[in-house]
Amino acid sequence: MSISHKIYNKGMSYLKIFPYRFLRWLDQINKSLLSQNVPPQSILNQLKQLGCDSTAHMNRDLLTHFQGTYQLLKKWGNQEAVCLAGLCHALYGTQTFPVALVSFSKRQEIAALIGEEAEKLAYYYSIITRQHFTENLKKNTNNLAIKSRLDGSIIPIQESEFIQLLEIFLADHLEQIFSINYRYRYQYQSFFLEAKPYLSQLGFKEFLLAYNCK
Repeated sequence: MSISHKIYNKGMSYLKIFPYRFLRWLDQINKSLLSQNVPPQSILNQLKQLGCDSTAHMNRDLLTHFQGTYQLLKKWGNQEAVCLAGLCHALYGTQTFPVALVSFSKRQEIAALIGEEAEKLAYYYSIITRQHFTENLKKNTNNLAIKSRLDGSIIPIQESEFIQLLEIFLADHLEQIFSINYRYRYQYQSFFLEAKPYLSQLGFKEFLLAYNCK
């Protein structure tokens, strides 16, 4: 591909995403002026002590990404446990962000901080292999599972857990979409389109806006 074509494609990708960038800008204003969808300060303080605010993530710090993920999940109407799992979704590292601020031996301490349900979701999210996770859409709802990136083991999950992990996955993805290289921005577009029956109405609506889909 010639340099001119690369510049053109990159420019078009920014134009397509501009409406969503404007929406997120408005969200930031609302958060600042109205204190909407703000995570509990006590948990934020603990995350700072763990070094989230000094850990680089894309072109920002990890705590900023965590807060943005929480705010999207909250805006879409998810339960607090799901939002808190989103707030801590990469504390143990993930397949694509292998930087663990907390070891798995500290799971009980994290559960005491955010609750057992939220910690379990954050743990599951941290160990999933994404290719295997996306294949759940092809399975019967009685056979849903995640594959651990740690040892390759298969862990059965409930349909409700799959839906919650899917919401976290979408929020994680959309929160950092402006920082993702445009060549990889559309990697999961078809997956999220196919996942519509499982996604919250507001989450899917935001996905369509982010990708300029109808």
